[in-house]
Amino acid sequence: MAFVQMCYSRALRLAIENNDWLLYVEAMKSIGDLYLEIGKRTGDVRNFNYALQLYYNAMLHCREPFVKETIKHRFMRTVKYCNKHPPTGTCGHDCLWFMDKDEYSVSRIAGILQELDRQKTQGYSDAVLIDGYTAVMVNAIMHGDIMVQIEALKSIGDVHLEHGKAMKDTNDLSRASTVYTYAKKLYGSVKFARNETLLHRLLYARKILTSIQRKKKEDKKNWANRPYAELHHAGDSALKHGDLDKAEELFSSALKQVHDRQSPRLREEEECLRKLGTVYVRRGVQTKDGQDFAKATALYNAALARKGDKNVLIDCIKEAERLFLYYTVGVDCEPSPYETDIEHKKRLDEFRAEVKARLEAIHNVHNPYQYDEDDPTVKEVELKRAESVRDLFKDISEQRKNFIKNLVEECIKTIGPPPCLYAMIGLGSQATELVTPYSDLEFAILIEENQDTMKNREYFLKLTCYLYLKTINLGETILPAVAIKYLNDFYSEDPADSWFYDSVTPRGFAFDGAMPWASKTPFGTKKTEKKNAISLIQTPAGMAEFQRHDVALAHGYHLSEILRYVCYLTGDQELVDDYMARVVQELWTFTEGSNTTVAVTLAQVSLHNIIEENWDVPLTNKLLDVKKEMYRFPAVVVVNLALLWGVYATSVWDALQQMEDAGVVTKENAHHLRVLVSISGELRLRTYLELRGQKENLSGLTAMQRQQDKGGQALIKSVFHVPDQKMLFRYYYTAIPLNQYIDGIRAGLTGGFIAAVIGVRTFYDTSPLAKAKICDQFFHFKEALSHTEEALREVEERKDVLSRFFGPVGSIVLTAIIFGHRATIYQRLGDQRKAISCWEENLKFWQLSGFYTKHPMIVNTYANLGKAWGELGDLEKSIKYHEQALATQEALLGKDAVDPETAKILSSIGVVWFQRSAFKKAIGYFESAMTMLKIINGENAAHPDTASLLVNLGSCWSELGDYKKAIAYAEEGFKMKKALYGQDTAHPDIATALSNLGHCFSKGLNDHVRAARCHEEAIEMYKVIYGSDTPHRTIAIALDNLGSELTHLKDYKKAISYSEQALEMTTAIHGGDARHPDIVLALNSLGYMWHRGGDKEKALEFYEQALRMHQELPIQYRRNVAMLLVNIGVVLEESGGTLKAIGFYEDALKMKEEFFRNSEEQPNTAEVLGSLGRIYRKEGDYQKALLYRERALETNKAIHGQDTAHRSIAASLRNLAVVYEDLADYTKAIELYENALDMLKIIHGADETHPSILNLLDKLETVCEKAEDHEKTRSYKEHARDLRKAEEEKETSHDDSAKEP
Repeated sequence: MAFVQMCYSRALRLAIENNDWLLYVEAMKSIGDLYLEIGKRTGDVRNFNYALQLYYNAMLHCREPFVKETIKHRFMRTVKYCNKHPPTGTCGHDCLWFMDKDEYSVSRIAGILQELDRQKTQGYSDAVLIDGYTAVMVNAIMHGDIMVQIEALKSIGDVHLEHGKAMKDTNDLSRASTVYTYAKKLYGSVKFARNETLLHRLLYARKILTSIQRKKKEDKKNWANRPYAELHHAGDSALKHGDLDKAEELFSSALKQVHDRQSPRLREEEECLRKLGTVYVRRGVQTKDGQDFAKATALYNAALARKGDKNVLIDCIKEAERLFLYYTVGVDCEPSPYETDIEHKKRLDEFRAEVKARLEAIHNVHNPYQYDEDDPTVKEVELKRAESVRDLFKDISEQRKNFIKNLVEECIKTIGPPPCLYAMIGLGSQATELVTPYSDLEFAILIEENQDTMKNREYFLKLTCYLYLKTINLGETILPAVAIKYLNDFYSEDPADSWFYDSVTPRGFAFDGAMPWASKTPFGTKKTEKKNAISLIQTPAGMAEFQRHDVALAHGYHLSEILRYVCYLTGDQELVDDYMARVVQELWTFTEGSNTTVAVTLAQVSLHNIIEENWDVPLTNKLLDVKKEMYRFPAVVVVNLALLWGVYATSVWDALQQMEDAGVVTKENAHHLRVLVSISGELRLRTYLELRGQKENLSGLTAMQRQQDKGGQALIKSVFHVPDQKMLFRYYYTAIPLNQYIDGIRAGLTGGFIAAVIGVRTFYDTSPLAKAKICDQFFHFKEALSHTEEALREVEERKDVLSRFFGPVGSIVLTAIIFGHRATIYQRLGDQRKAISCWEENLKFWQLSGFYTKHPMIVNTYANLGKAWGELGDLEKSIKYHEQALATQEALLGKDAVDPETAKILSSIGVVWFQRSAFKKAIGYFESAMTMLKIINGENAAHPDTASLLVNLGSCWSELGDYKKAIAYAEEGFKMKKALYGQDTAHPDIATALSNLGHCFSKGLNDHVRAARCHEEAIEMYKVIYGSDTPHRTIAIALDNLGSELTHLKDYKKAISYSEQALEMTTAIHGGDARHPDIVLALNSLGYMWHRGGDKEKALEFYEQALRMHQELPIQYRRNVAMLLVNIGVVLEESGGTLKAIGFYEDALKMKEEFFRNSEEQPNTAEVLGSLGRIYRKEGDYQKALLYRERALETNKAIHGQDTAHRSIAASLRNLAVVYEDLADYTKAIELYENALDMLKIIHGADETHPSILNLLDKLETVCEKAEDHEKTRSYKEHARDLRKAEEEKETSHDDSAKEP
């Protein structure tokens, strides 16, 4: 008993050290069980009291409702035992707090602690000391003595601190910090307790930990900063001298120098990987560890995938196999010929081609998606399709079994026969019969009872290792899966230690990865800080132990679930049958102290986890991980629902049939579940077949038709686009109600209650609201609107579930939800007025519901009203609603709360300030929102809101003229959106990012060709989403943008055509007789294009038409009038109407100053001042020209910063210098020209021959000559000449290198 208690006590301590509260609860419960058993045998009430104290502590820390219920049951049963055995001491009635003072006293505990401290000074091992302190801690818990518990924890922490400090062990220091933190928390439950000493220890441990971590990072950084060639040369030297550890570190550092997951440098990567392979072969010779030879083989295959010398690498691969057989297995023979590996690959390819052909045949023969949903034929056809898909998966499973069996037989033929009976059992999708031709190999080995010897285990580990080598030689094992420490150290606490991403090696048929959370192979898992090592070579009895609830909890429920569903692969069938029988026996055993079977408990946990981990957002238009977000949910739910209802079957198809046969699921629901499972399996299978590997990206949106790059090379596909969206609709029709049902079970609701409240009678929901949600996500906006109208009619007629169950309040809430959906759809369609009307209805119904006055939905409504009014141009109303949203959010969560909804509101307010041209203020809001999102999602997490913020920041910096920043933000946002939605997916967010990128290319790089291409792609994408003939605001804006770029390219005819289309579309959106800011902007653009095309009369006509309409708008919409006045002024100035032009410029200036009177930022005001300076200089009024140009300079400095190097400031300096030159003040002119030159040198950096720099040098030469400063004249002249000569030589060398030899 003492040994068992010590083991459980160690588990309890480990749980505290690692913050593993699941293990903490299990250990506490197990010690309680121990004392309960002792009490039952001895009848001593003290043991029952100890058990009660331990159960009580376990319940306090338990977060799993099912486990908590089990502990509570044991607690109450122990209370009954207490009452049957009256206490012999002084415990009185309240037996929970009984303490035996004779056995436990402060003086005795103090003596024990002093003795342990004495042993510590005498050099006793840390393990002995920690066990002693742990025993004190557990006794303190049993007696409810928190102060002694704290003292024991402090001593445990001290041992870890001293060892960590001496050995520079970050793991020990981390443990010390965690233990001190837990002890500090316990102080909170003790009145008047002082914890300065403990706090000091905690801070000291953290300080030492931080210092050591920083030093390690600096060491890594020093390695990383050495050049690639130097590292590689040093690695060769270390390898030559036999220092394998140093060689591995150097080659890995060299690889890290050149590693780029987006654009791999294949030659350098191949060189490093090949050398690392040599390191591992030599290490394998020293260690005789088959895993080292496997890693070498994986490295050589990765080098082969990077186009390394095929003959050399094949020789290396076969030599690694020969040495493995000699040193690890002890067999001196030649390896299998490489032609055998080629045959295996060929067999896999043929198998995959056959599966793909069968899948297409199934689609052609049984296609339910060609019919309308309500067609009675659909049900019959979809059932036939589901059955055909089932048969296909069963055949795939059998073919894979044969393939694996053949590989195993090849291995046994070489290494010799097994020493005892054995069986290989398939796990995961191989067992559930949903496996694909690309799936990982997950398996375990059963050996006969009484033959579990070290020698026999060694044989099966060698067999597994040889099978591993053969599997790696198929060429589909990515390097992270083999866990090479210097590339991917999954056991390190530092995420930066796992940095290598293998984007080159195909990922297909391979062993399950060697990561601690995977490793579902006979190798098992290594010992970690939190868990002991696990071997998956066991006898049937040993393997069945993992189904015991306490063992499942200790090792994590996932392993238990994986080993619950198995299939025979090869070996002795009777061992598998024996194992399955033992699993059934364990599953139908009742958990200790409850009337619940282990099967029910484990099923409940699995269902709880699948909802928590994999089903938080069921509907999304982002890229889907087909395995995690579509396939896994139905597969896990079906087998665990079966288990919950008393049906155990390893195959998901068999589980469905047995549930139907047993009557635990209706025939109709069995049908829907079959269809759901078949769709999820088919989608994963199609994705892998289409992308030719384990690539999980699936999109439900339409793909843009771009299958080849410029050189005509076929692009490598990274996303599978569902060929018929009806498949996804059908998936969600069952997945959503099934999710609601499981959520109800998780909450402890009965089936009848779930049916009444949630409306889940069958696992099939085609209600109008369900259809509306799905249509909205997949951009079927008109259909979504139609469904919401139908949903509103159902509420009015009381046909919906909420109205029937909750009465009028239910109707009100549901009506609010439906209006919210309608409003969102109208906003997506660009109809902001209808959106506002729906949001106002939504707000009214939320307020009618009474208890939603300060509800997150109210926040959402206010924020969306703000967005809609902003789109309509009423920025005052927009700000008002956004402020209401922010105030309501703060009332709900607190002022400083970090929340995604708050981040969205801040971002929306930033957009409003952007629309008001207050770009710096907008940047402030965008950056605040960005900071919040990084805290919530992680520093480098890809998220739609983060991507939008990057795009918005790019727009702001573009308007402020910092094009370098603008392009950086725009490109990052664009890449993130592509990563989220798919490289070739038609998505409005990608289209918006494209347009933004086009603006940056145009303004920042003057690259109007690329800019035009961006806008063309955006238009194409928008038309795919909204319809080619649908008038939409974003399409109109994109057409106008394209026209603007074509104007720069002097294709005026096309430019005007696009601009006319934009005007026509904008007028159609707002009505033929409407007066709207968008129409004003469209007219202005058309005027600009006629102006650039040389027709000033036509340009003036459109400008004046725009101005008249603008003056008829309400005052809050008149922010663009200054722009129109300036444009008219430019046309008049060019037509000779100078005085009239001045009048328009001055009116524009007054409007600008009025609009920005309360703002430090005055964008475009500098341009108006510059225009006035230009026209007065032309008229010879140099004083006025000087006045306006000085004001333009000050305005630009106010916008961009007094000391900022910016193009606009440089241009203002140059323009001001020109006037001083006109006034013959050459000294001042030279000073200003030189200031402008210095600024341009900073802006253009290494590009000294930029035209603007050369032009300024020429100008300075001329002005210095006028000032008779001959030395400066000569200096600027020579400088310009040298730069031009260098540029010519550079161009000549480029031309020569381009010529053919």
